[in-house]
Amino acid sequence: MAEIGMAEAIQVLDRAKIGKGRRLLYHDVPLTSEKLRAVIDTAILQAGGLAAHTIVAGGKQGCDPHEGGYGPLRAHEPIILDIFPRSQKTGYFGDITRTVVRGHASEAVRKLYDTVLQGQKLAFQKMRPGMRRRKCIKRSRILREGRLSNREAQGPHARLLPRHRPRAGFGDP
Repeated sequence: MAEIGMAEAIQVLDRAKIGKGRRLLYHDVPLTSEKLRAVIDTAILQAGGLAAHTIVAGGKQGCDPHEGGYGPLRAHEPIILDIFPRSQKTGYFGDITRTVVRGHASEAVRKLYDTVLQGQKLAFQKMRPGMRRRKCIKRSRILREGRLSNREAQGPHARLLPRHRPRAGFGDP
């Protein structure tokens, strides 16, 4: 179900055009967080799920893990999509989070992506049954801190990194 909502969001972003002021336009109207959230939530409802508190946070809004997102979405900026629907039939909760960029990602955003990917790979390599998640998070944090210069670690996009840390399936909370 979460995948269905994400696929709809990606399809809308893919079809959106880049307008004046880097605003994204969908069907010739500004694409907002609210509109994209409605697309996601509607797709989930049609698939038999209930969506609540779906996050569509563009640009600097994506730095706050509690920000649901509002207003126009812009090209060339990260957009956080965090979807966690519940099945109406089974009660099962799904969860999927992606950071996407419509247009061209800056070098800083690309470096953040690469750092998170390398941290994820390291965590998966080092994971063992029964391992506490804190140990896994610590190992990926060491990599992150070692890869970013002081300037990047304190730059405008640096706060995107700790937004979602490894948490599920790593032993005790």
